Amino acid sequence: MGEMAIQRPPECAAYLWALMGVCILILLGGGHHVCALGFALVLPGVALLLQPPQRSLGKWIDVGIAGMLGVMLVAFVPLTYWQGPAWRTTAIDVFGIELPSVLTVQPWMSFEAFLLAIAGFSWLYAAGNWKVNVEGRRKIYFAVSCAISLFATIVILGNLYGWRYPGAKDSTAFSFFPNRNQTVDFIAIGGVLAFGYSMEGLRGKKLSHVVGLVASLLSLLALISGLSRAGVMLYFGGIFLWLIFILRRTAASHFLKIGLPIVLLFFSFFITSHDTAVTRTTELISSSANWGSDFRVLMFRDTLKMIQDAPLTGVGLGNFSTIFPQYRNLSRTEHNVVHPESDLTWLATEGGLVVILFLAILIVSYFRKCRASMNGRSGAYRTIALIGVIMFLVHGLFDVSGHRPGTAYFAIIFAALALPNPLKNRPTFKPVIWRCLGAGLLFIGVLWIIGGLFYLPTHSTMALDIEESRAVESRSLHDLDRASQAVDAVIALQPMQWRGYFQRAQIALSRGGDRFEVEQDFRRARFVEPNLEMIAYEEGLVWLPYDVKRTVSAWRDALNRTVGSRSRLIEAILRKAYRNDALMAGLI
Repeated sequence: MGEMAIQRPPECAAYLWALMGVCILILLGGGHHVCALGFALVLPGVALLLQPPQRSLGKWIDVGIAGMLGVMLVAFVPLTYWQGPAWRTTAIDVFGIELPSVLTVQPWMSFEAFLLAIAGFSWLYAAGNWKVNVEGRRKIYFAVSCAISLFATIVILGNLYGWRYPGAKDSTAFSFFPNRNQTVDFIAIGGVLAFGYSMEGLRGKKLSHVVGLVASLLSLLALISGLSRAGVMLYFGGIFLWLIFILRRTAASHFLKIGLPIVLLFFSFFITSHDTAVTRTTELISSSANWGSDFRVLMFRDTLKMIQDAPLTGVGLGNFSTIFPQYRNLSRTEHNVVHPESDLTWLATEGGLVVILFLAILIVSYFRKCRASMNGRSGAYRTIALIGVIMFLVHGLFDVSGHRPGTAYFAIIFAALALPNPLKNRPTFKPVIWRCLGAGLLFIGVLWIIGGLFYLPTHSTMALDIEESRAVESRSLHDLDRASQAVDAVIALQPMQWRGYFQRAQIALSRGGDRFEVEQDFRRARFVEPNLEMIAYEEGLVWLPYDVKRTVSAWRDALNRTVGSRSRLIEAILRKAYRNDALMAGLI
């Protein structure tokens, strides 16, 4: 009767709406499509408009966030204040590539990335000020368990029947994201949160919490069905982290009677349920002798060179994939690299080490704030939320879930739930400032969504897609003037991408343009992407009807670029040479 007397109606409405928004964001692909990116701006925009934050999250948390955003703005500072890297000087002076006068080589894309950073931190401030009580926390975890059960069930069925989610058709397993690692992050963290919720309920003999146990088991099944060794390790790592926390908070007898048998049961289920997943996981753990030659390690070593070239400022947000080819050596393959497989190194390359310093201030001050909130009636639920945050940060050392709004916003909700009540903190900005920021995010987010739905150039990816499509269409209609204008627009948007220069050279050659200028554009294409052999090979094919000597020169460069066996490339070259005596003579 006493417990019933102190129970209050749950306060958690804002968190439940936020969780629903995150689920929609994940169903939209988590942040890869323009509509998903737009929705990632809309969510914090609406949150700031409806309920602007009243209190700061803490002095040093504010310092960390403000410092990170301030350093990110350095990407838009003119380069007259410091010397640029060697590749930039070569691009301008030797190859005549027109680059912006500011640090970033893609100002539009850097601005979009900066907006997403503002949106993410705004989401944290908004969530950190939402009202929630103990009963509300239970309701939130119940909702999370239900959501994770649904998502995990879809993943299990998708892998069982070979389904592929729209926008993620190239994924090696069923995934809501183009890269299955983000789905793994979401499912693993959600499974551990549900497990902690179920254990709290079972300790209190509350049967409604059994849904958390079901959700956690479904999460494990989903990870196993996707053959995700990293996901399984993240899942069990999170559960054992929960065990460590629970041993510090409660008597060992509760842990031995309830927690340990269930953990052992889950672990036994994993060991006996899927031989392939177990083999992949044990191979990862036992292959430490080969980690030095692993592709991720080799890419990390190349990325370090990139950081060393711009240690303080980085190369500017959104520029990694276009600049990394200039530093790629040990990790050379025939495939492009979009990111460095780590949130931390990605942030260091684009924002510089000063951003990492402010990030460290943010994380340390955050955990110090959380340490004081682990006791009391809500202490157990705050602890569970903190475990989810730790899992997210650890996974960010080896993947890029922090750069995907779907997984990042999910983690931010629980980062806010782990914090103490903000009423003791100093006031933050006036509500009108937050509402103006929210209105701006909402407006731009809606523009991005409209652009994605109606194929309008409101976002850089849509603008690129439109211009590239226009170039292809114009070439097919032999409207080379219009095609040339479209390619020039592509180059203006991405001056360090090889495709624009390659296409411009093709168009100029078709028009009978100056062959020296054509050759210069091909050289620019090979410079901005110095690793891919197929660029030089395709150049040779373009030159073949016009100039055999230039074809031979391009194919020799292709052979020099080859990583591993050259047999396939040599075979393709010889097939062409057998039909062309002049080409065969040049090759010999």
